[in-house]
Amino acid sequence: MDAARSRSVVVATHGHCFDGLASAVIFTQLYRELHPGTDATFSYRACDYGPGDSAVPGAWLDGDDNAILDFRYTALPTLTWYFDHHATAFRDEADQEHYGRLPEGQHFYDAAYSSCTRLIADVGRAQLGARLAGLDDLIGWADRIDAARFASAEEAVRRQAPALHLMTVLEHHGDAGALAELVPRLLREPLDEVAGSAWVRERREPLEAQRLASLDRLRAVAEQRGAVAFCDLSGETSEVSEKFGLYWLFPRACYSVALVRNGHGKLKVSVGYNPWSGITRAHHIGEICRRHGGGGHPVVGAINLGARELERAQAICADILKELGA
Repeated sequence: MDAARSRSVVVATHGHCFDGLASAVIFTQLYRELHPGTDATFSYRACDYGPGDSAVPGAWLDGDDNAILDFRYTALPTLTWYFDHHATAFRDEADQEHYGRLPEGQHFYDAAYSSCTRLIADVGRAQLGARLAGLDDLIGWADRIDAARFASAEEAVRRQAPALHLMTVLEHHGDAGALAELVPRLLREPLDEVAGSAWVRERREPLEAQRLASLDRLRAVAEQRGAVAFCDLSGETSEVSEKFGLYWLFPRACYSVALVRNGHGKLKVSVGYNPWSGITRAHHIGEICRRHGGGGHPVVGAINLGARELERAQAICADILKELGA
């Protein structure tokens, strides 16, 4: 497609997220296949949702080509590629209008997809003619993890598959440095080899001990209120939490609401639907979270708040508990 030349490519993707990492891998391979004569140099940025209006900093997108993947849309003049599947991707009509003006064939949004990785792969193969050879295992696991498509809550909690070891590490070490390390490796090596590497193993082992301790804390404070499993862990800080633990402890709960405080003291309200409950979901979790300043998907969402917003966080929990039938 292009004559031989150098080109810098910035990939801003959802950080601390398996789907965000996998999206960066698939996009990198897609770009290479679309520009076979180009000596492309890739830089990766890890985007995170925080209190307030999360956006990609304009200074980050300083490449010849700039992509935002698996993250809320940011209307920047240097943006050239966009892929996302979140129902809450666009803040307003102005963002949607800007999105529509991106180069044709380089912006793709579809909230029906359960992962951004699968969206990029399907578009790349069906519409852009890419092969993306050797990446189906990564694509499949990204789709399964982002949709929480596990056989049971126990499988999700025990995390025995190698891909889930990598998921655990990414939740806590998924910054730009991790992306720079892992994206090239996942393009060269099978997923299970990367997941079993010393780089992953050294980071996972201490996290696993903390994760098991978090399950003990959850047992002590969690309760089921009507259709909702609820826990308030705001009284202590923790870098590690077991997000599927409430469904494991309360298998008949249809929804979960958890208030947690991370190692930096910031608060987060996590809301989800229990796919193993056998009860039909009647609420769009992402839309509920959007009304409180957060976002997400139909089955999972979150609201991030500042360290001193405990009263507001608890009020949000009370509102959501009531709405979900607690």
